Formats: sequence, C-alpha cells, structure tokens
Amino acid sequence: MATKDNIVDVDWTGRLRVYSTSDYLPVRQLAHRVKQGDVESIKEAARKMTNLLWKMTDGKDFVLVPMPGHTGKAEYTEMLASFISQETGLEVIDALRNEQHEALYGEKAKNGIDGLTPFPMTKIRNIPEGKEAILIDNVLDTGTTAMSAFRALGENTRLAVLGSTVNYRHYNYPIDVTIPEKVKEETIEDLKAELKTAVNDVLHIDGHPSDDYQEMVKRIREGDKTLYGMFKDSVKSEKSGSYYVGIGLEQWDKENGIIPVLYLDDINAMSTVKDVEDESVLRSLIDEMHHSFYNEKGNVISSFRRHNFQKGETFQMDGMTHTVKARGKYITLRNPFGADGIKTTDEQGRNHLLLIKENKGKAIYVTPYSIEHKENEVNKTNKKDTETMESNKDEQKQEQQNKEKQQQEKLQQQKKQEQQKEEEKKAKEKEDKKKEQEKKDKEKNKDKEGIKVAGAVAQGLLFITALEAAKDMDGLWLNKDKKLSPKIYGEDTTLTPYNNLLLSLHSDGKGYPTNQYISFKKAEDRGAAIMQGEEGVPLSYVKWDKYVNRYDKDEVKSRADYMSLKDEDKANYKGVPSKEYRYLFNIDQTIIPVTDKENYEALIIERHIIRT
Repeated sequence: MATKDNIVDVDWTGRLRVYSTSDYLPVRQLAHRVKQGDVESIKEAARKMTNLLWKMTDGKDFVLVPMPGHTGKAEYTEMLASFISQETGLEVIDALRNEQHEALYGEKAKNGIDGLTPFPMTKIRNIPEGKEAILIDNVLDTGTTAMSAFRALGENTRLAVLGSTVNYRHYNYPIDVTIPEKVKEETIEDLKAELKTAVNDVLHIDGHPSDDYQEMVKRIREGDKTLYGMFKDSVKSEKSGSYYVGIGLEQWDKENGIIPVLYLDDINAMSTVKDVEDESVLRSLIDEMHHSFYNEKGNVISSFRRHNFQKGETFQMDGMTHTVKARGKYITLRNPFGADGIKTTDEQGRNHLLLIKENKGKAIYVTPYSIEHKENEVNKTNKKDTETMESNKDEQKQEQQNKEKQQQEKLQQQKKQEQQKEEEKKAKEKEDKKKEQEKKDKEKNKDKEGIKVAGAVAQGLLFITALEAAKDMDGLWLNKDKKLSPKIYGEDTTLTPYNNLLLSLHSDGKGYPTNQYISFKKAEDRGAAIMQGEEGVPLSYVKWDKYVNRYDKDEVKSRADYMSLKDEDKANYKGVPSKEYRYLFNIDQTIIPVTDKENYEALIIERHIIRT
C-alpha cells in the first residue's frame, strides 16, 4: 500500500513562516480548552505565545491578526490575540473574513484529510504601511486555514500557534515550522514511549489496559473491545520496505503476555513498538496515530457502547461536543422497561437523552486515558496541595488572629494605663490646685489677720502714747495746740467720733501742724505722692457688701445685686457688716505742702486765727 503524496494545485508566492511553542501532543489538552473558549486557558496559551513572539519579531514592526474560524470571523483567537497584545504592546487588527463553513475537523471526519483545500478569505482591513502581519491561531494541523489566510495577506505574513502537527506535510504547502521552545531533541526511547502511550490510549478497556487474556477474549465476544485499528494512510519503513498498516493487542509470548503490536502490510506480520529503531518511522507512526484515531481536539476515538461514561466528562459525537450530566436507566416510549443511557448538554446548550443500544455503533472521541489519568493524578496532587495550603492558611489565620488578639489586648492595656495615668495626673493637678488655693486663702487670711492686728495695735498705741504724754502736761492728753477738728483734705466728709479721735491722736503724736488727712489713692490722684517711709493711721469702717437671704442662708448677694432688687424683694435680705481698716496720711506726710503750697499755708493761717 503506497502512501499518498497530495499536491494542491495553487501558485504560491513566498513561504509561510510558522512559529509554534510546542509539538501538538504536549499542548493538546490546553489547545482543546482554548478552542472551547475557556478564558483561563486562553490566558495560559497567550503567556506561552508571548515568549514565542519576542523571538520571532526580530526588531521589525508587526501587528497581530486573529485567525477567523468556521463561523466566518475571529472568535476565541481574537481574545487570544488581545491577551498577547496586553503583554507585547502589539496592535490587534481584525483584518480577515471568510464564508461560513463546516468545521474542518468535521470535514476530515467525513471525507478524510485528502478532501481539504484552501478557501477564499477576504481582507477587510489593510495592514498599516511599514508593518507586517502575524497571524494568531491555536493549532497548525493540515495548513488549510493557514494557507488561506497567507494567500489573503501576502508573502510577508507569519503565523504564531500554540502547537503544531505534521499533517500539513500531506500537501506540498510552502510552510516552514520553527519550535524555538524545544529544549532538547527527543530520543528514540522518548518517541517509542510516546507511540506506545498513543497505542494504549486507542486500545483500552473501560479506560484501563488489561493483562488478562481471558478477559480480552470475553470482551471480544461481547463486542466491548476494539482490539485493533487500521491506519488511514500506511507508513513505510525505508529499512525493510514494508508498510505499517495498523495496531492491535496480541498474545506475544508467555513472558510478555498481551502487548500492543504494529501490523505490517501482511496482516500476519507483526512488530512491537520497541522493535522500531528508525526515528523518522517512529515520528511518522506517531503522526499517523493522531491522523487516524484522534480528532483536532486531541481526543481519541472510541465507540458509544464500549465507553464508560462519567458524569462531567466531555466527548465529541457527530461533530458536536457533549457534556455528560447524568448516567442511568431511562424509560422512553420505545423502552417502557427502561434502557441504559446518558443525559448530555451539547455546546449549543441543547439537552439530549442518548441510549446505549440506539447509539452503540457510533464513533465518539473521548479524553485519552493517559491524559485523564495524568490529570487525575495532578488533581489529586493539587487537591492534597490545596488541602495542605488551606490547612496552612487556617493555621496562619489562627496565628494571625492570636497575634491580633494579643495586640488588641496589649493596646487595651496600654490605653487603660494611659487613662489611669491621665486620671492620676488630673487628680494630682486638682490636688495641687486645691493646695495652691488653700495656700492663697491662707496667705490672704494671714494678710487680713495681720492688717487687723496691725490696725488694732496701731490704734491702741495712739491712745497709750497720748496718755503717757498727758503725765507731763498736767493731764492734757489731746490737742494741746488747739488745732481744728480732723478733716479729709479737700472734702466735707464727716468722720465718726472714734475716727476723729484717732486722727487727732495721730496728729498730736507726730506733731503735725494740721489735722488734714488724705488717702493714698487720692494723694496719688492729686499728684501728691506719700513720702517714702511714712506710715498711715488706721481708721475703722464698717463695710456693707454682703446681703443674706433671711430664709435661705446659702443665698448671698453682693451689694450691687441687692441694690438692683425691687423694694418688696429687698425686705427678704439683711445686710451682713464686716469691719475693715482704711489708712489715711497727714498732708505733712505728703508733698502737698509743696505742690499745693497756697492752700497749705491758708490752712496754717486759719488755724492760728481761730486759735487766737
């Protein structure tokens, strides 16, 4: 069986330079989620492709052009380009449109890879002058869409993709693929392991390989197991000249049991994966495995009857993606006693009831066991890590809460101490103020007491001095010089007899020529200051400056308040007298004899006239 060497009869100008982050297999699950429009997966793909773009722009100015899909315009690729733009700063121009058509993976499923040809694309926006276009797509597979866009945009166009297969080699497309992110070349053993994994994913029992031959036979008889599969295109071994045409599970020997095998063009001839030593043949076999048994979403072919459906999983059937919502036995008009089946929701949101016996012959594409198993292990690890993280978070949260509680208690204690200190400070200030006031009151009372004692003593001394002098004057003890009665200088104020006597005694005792007296304040007002060292004579006065309510001893009014009362209200209060001393000075104790000499001399003359 010869391999096909298809050539598309199109004249191409230039070559399409394609940059891919990886071969398709390592990113097929991510690529599938991107195609489904999963935002987080699109962001992850954008991060991978951003690193790729830094290496492919080589200093030139580029714009990003999202690849249109089968609906005629860019959909998830526009979001992918937008996320890449956020990281690179490159402008996004939605420049291409095409007629709506069936999805290419649906065409491949119906007509095979050979039935695909480039289709017209329309450039609806121009690429700015001086800039070149980088097409943004998910996967490069057959190259059909890529070459359609390349033909529309021109020879300087480049293509950046998340992953790439080698199916474009079936056509003589002018495509050069570069995978800069490839860290190391795959070894023969790596390729053998990848091929073996692909074969095991296709030939599985309920998702689990089996070593039990009797179980295999039982499954074959029940029609529940696909034990072989034929390639769509045979793969030639250059070394032997034979063609590999399919895969299967066979009893190899007693030591190895049932193992995956490769069928050669003679169905009776077989080879194991480990026997293939040619690198190019291994790569071709891997490519053909995906060409024959996988769809573009990276899912592997199975049958509706033999697949063990699980709630929540997705699969493709008849070109439509379904999500399993429930599995069980369901009663229908045609199955009144119930039949096994599943309930699903398709990508357009429609609900379906799919019975096993009615769909048992249909081919479906499901997640490969190796990927499912790996994801389960990753999920278990992630779950364990998440539980550990959550546990650590809880511990950290509890620790933080304890710290915050301790801090709060410390702050409350500090606040309490500060409040206590503030209260103590206020109490001390209050006490100090009280003591200060008591001290002032004491000093005031002391001053008052001193004045009272000094006044009384001074008055007493005046009488003693006069009486002692009377012994030498035949008993005459007052006004021996016959001076006029004491007066307040410049006023007609009437003095009490007692104060009159005190002033006369003071004038006689000091030998002043007149009985004229003046207060310190009035002397100062006249500009006649008291001479230094002079002491006044204390006169006794009664002060009426406090009025107490006759019926409430605690109610006390000042004289001003009392005088403002109505006459009928004044009767409710009585005056409380208080004794005080007021000091007067003889005019000869001042400078009046100098400042008011004329009046002073008149007083002296008046005194002599009256005396004569």
